[in-house]
Amino acid sequence: MEEKMVVEDCFPTNNNDRSDESDVEELFSSALKTFSSAEYAASAEILQRIICLIPEHDKSFHLLGLIAVKQDQYPESVLLIDKAIEINGRNPRYWIDKAISLYGIGHCENAIASYDQAILLDSAIVEAHVGRAQIMFELGYLGQAITSLNELIEGVFSDNLEIIKKRGELYCEQNSFEYAIKDLAYVTTRDSNYESSFTKCINLAEKILDSSKFIPIINHAISVFPDNFEFYFKRANAFFSLKNFSEAIKNFSHAYAIDKNHAEILLNRGATYQELGFIDLAIKDYQEALK
Repeated sequence: MEEKMVVEDCFPTNNNDRSDESDVEELFSSALKTFSSAEYAASAEILQRIICLIPEHDKSFHLLGLIAVKQDQYPESVLLIDKAIEINGRNPRYWIDKAISLYGIGHCENAIASYDQAILLDSAIVEAHVGRAQIMFELGYLGQAITSLNELIEGVFSDNLEIIKKRGELYCEQNSFEYAIKDLAYVTTRDSNYESSFTKCINLAEKILDSSKFIPIINHAISVFPDNFEFYFKRANAFFSLKNFSEAIKNFSHAYAIDKNHAEILLNRGATYQELGFIDLAIKDYQEALK
């Protein structure tokens, strides 16, 4: 079990302890370096030394709070970051990290208030808007969360990928898949790192929607990613469930042409051939799939 993060009492023993104040920035750089290397005990020890030299060193209390977060000590983190805020309440980063810590202990309403304070200090911080929207969603205020993001996108964040991605994810949670896929396709075509959110939403739509309603969604996905075998496979399965076997065959074949490493494509195409009475073709697919 990790030891709780505490700020120890300081007992300077000689004048040299006080003379070290000129080296505080160097010490803090060392603390940041050890923190980045996940050497949390070493970083905390340096920060304790800084606080002994300068008791009102807000950056040290803040970083101690982040160390507490890394060790899942969220109540301690709130106390430490509150101390940083008490010293310097004009730093929006402190309020954001306090919100994260409050969320960690389930104080969601207080976390929103902390995000609000960060936004009041600097409305251009995307992380605060995204974090706030996520907590509103988790509290059941999905419509309000989407509305707040709409206002941001219609304003100064018209082309911000993080804000648009979050709106797309919330639309997906709302089962507004047409809007969700539009947003998530937009961000994914500009940054492939967002592809997992796009795929997750497609998978949810496939699970929830009837096949007839899913096909327009997967059509959009294929128009954006025409070389994704999985999307053709999903569309083929949707056509199969609708007994549109000819379209199912076309899509299974297209999926297999893109990626021949998935036996499931051949198995499903074989089943489709069987439904059409093309037994020889069905057997051929089954045999190839089982090689």
